[in-house]
Amino acid sequence: GDTEGAKRYFSGISSDISESMPKFSTGNSIVDSLLNIKSASAAEAGTKITFDGMIPSEGIEPKDMCICVGNLLDNAIEACASLPDDKSISVSSVVKNNTLLITVQNPVDPDKKIKKNQTPATTKSDKRAHGIGLRNVRDTVKKYNGSLQLYVENGVFTAELLTELQNFEGE
Repeated sequence: GDTEGAKRYFSGISSDISESMPKFSTGNSIVDSLLNIKSASAAEAGTKITFDGMIPSEGIEPKDMCICVGNLLDNAIEACASLPDDKSISVSSVVKNNTLLITVQNPVDPDKKIKKNQTPATTKSDKRAHGIGLRNVRDTVKKYNGSLQLYVENGVFTAELLTELQNFEGE
């Protein structure tokens, strides 16, 4: 029955959480929010997310940006959760000539392989529930005449998303 006490309690928790979370400034408020949320999730697994570059707020629909960045981050966080140490996820972005390149890199088991169809070999027990996120990313970037490239080199998994920006005014 102590409504005011409950409000103060939840307000305190909210400010504690927001003060401890890293603040990202990509130029795109949707991606900033997504990075902040995923960073909190990654921290629970002992993983840090860093960002370098700029992601414009126009050129890709917000829901499509969430599909792409969200799925790539989820996969990177999951990969890091199974590793004992050296857990960091690097996200970088470059905009040039109405083209956006987002790169997500994370450490991975050095034995991890990329299959011929450009998907990582799964370690999940339910093989049918694997690859849906990457398929959604591929389908989404196709809408923007883009592509998704995946590769593993020296124990680092890299996802490179390249896409055209629609009705983009900046550089």
